[in-house]
Parts: sequence; C-alpha cells; structure tokens
Amino acid sequence: MSDELQEQIASIDAEKPSEPVASEQPTAQPEQPADDQPVEGQAPEQSAEPDGEQPPEQQPEKQEDDQPQRRNRTREYISSLRQDRNAAMRRADEAEQRLAQLQERLQEPAEFDEDDFDASQAHRTRQMLNEDRLEDAQRERDKAISEHREKGIEAYYAALDGAADRFPGLANEVERMPAVAQATADFLIESDAAPELTHWLVNNPHEAAALARKSPIEQTRELARREARIQAAPPARKVSQAPEPPPRVQSTSAPAQPTPENMAFGDFQKWLLGQMSS
Repeated sequence: MSDELQEQIASIDAEKPSEPVASEQPTAQPEQPADDQPVEGQAPEQSAEPDGEQPPEQQPEKQEDDQPQRRNRTREYISSLRQDRNAAMRRADEAEQRLAQLQERLQEPAEFDEDDFDASQAHRTRQMLNEDRLEDAQRERDKAISEHREKGIEAYYAALDGAADRFPGLANEVERMPAVAQATADFLIESDAAPELTHWLVNNPHEAAALARKSPIEQTRELARREARIQAAPPARKVSQAPEPPPRVQSTSAPAQPTPENMAFGDFQKWLLGQMSS
C-alpha cells in the first residue's frame, strides 16, 4: 500500500466519531418526584396540624354532684361498713361458742380401759383433732374481732369526713379528745350523731373526762340523751352567700305640673277659664 493511500485512510478514521466505552456511558437517573407529588406506593404525608382545624380541647371533668347526693353516698358507705362490722361480730361470737364447746370436750375425762390399746389410740386421735379445731376457732375469733374493730373505726372517720361542711377539720381534732372508755367508743361508732358528739367531747374536755369516769351503762345513757337532743334540734338555717341587692333609689321631688302644651282639652279649658277669671 502506498503512502498516499495510508494517509487517506488515516484521515477518514480521524473524522469518524468515537463511541463511548460501556464503563464511561452515563447511567440513567430516576426522575425525582416534586415536593408536592406523592411517591408511588407511599402514603401521602399527613400534616401534623391541618389548616383551619385545631385539636378539640378536652372537656373539664364533670363536677361532683350537689351536697345532698354526696351525703346520701356517705350514709350508704357508712351503713355498709356498719353491716360488715356487725357481721364480723357475729362470726366472732360463733367462734367463741365453738371455742367453749371444744374446751369442754378436751376437759372431759377419758372413759376407756387404759389397757385397751385401740381405745387409747382413738382417744388420742380425738384429742388431737379437737386441739386443731380449737386453734382454728381461736384464729377465726381473733380475725373477726380485728375486722370488727377496723370496720368500726373506718365507719367513724367516714362519718366525720362526711360532716366536714359543718365541722371542718374535725377528724384531725380527734387527737385532742380525752381518752374515752370502750362504751363511749362503741356508742360513737354506732351513732348517727357521731360528728356532733365528737365535737362536744373535743370542746368540753372536763365533761368528757367526767363521762369517762362513769360506768358503761351511765355513759351510754348520757350519750343517748345528748344524741336525742341533737336529732330533735331543727337543722341550722343556711345563710345565703349571694350579695345583697342594690338599694332602690326613690325620687323625693314633687311630680311635675302639667303645662298648657301637654294638657288634655278639658283640662286646658279649665285652666283657661281660671286664667280669665283671675
């Protein structure tokens, strides 16, 4: 091949565009979605606070019912506690009766031949069973007595709390009350006038001390008399807290005299005749 022909081929190769290598070819980029366009397969983003809508405000909790309804609920609660207290006392009495019967059985003399081995074993077995039953009855009695005392105290303080509108802080003032005998404590727990009687005992320490020195029967009689007077007394009249109405302003000036311009026709004639005759 001549040199001229080689030069022509080289010039032709130089004019042909070169194809890019596979590794240098640009990769197609996925189209980015616009800010306001949701991506396919993805739920649209919810706004934290929609325009024009505010989260509803929480309604305030319902106020307590009126005072009579609260008092009724307190009475029902106290009545339930007293019923539980009385039921506990009945269980304690039943357990005490079983204790007495079991103690009699354990003290009964053995009526069998001491040489009779089988009879002796049977007697020992009965004694062991009665001793176990005795211990069970003692535990049941002690538990019932404890529940009787706890329910009574709970009912007593519930009554004081229910009278907080009449005797504020009375439950805290009980500590100032002189020590009372068991008869007085039992009466206060069962009385519907427990707040009034407690208020009297707290504020009259000398009379409370004199009451404690009396016999249980005399204490019960004295408290019963005071309870009867409290229950017979009329309820205290509530004073309204509303402000007084403003005083009415009364005019002290004399009524205005009619003038000829605003007189009726008959009155005007009378007025005119009076002017002419004067």
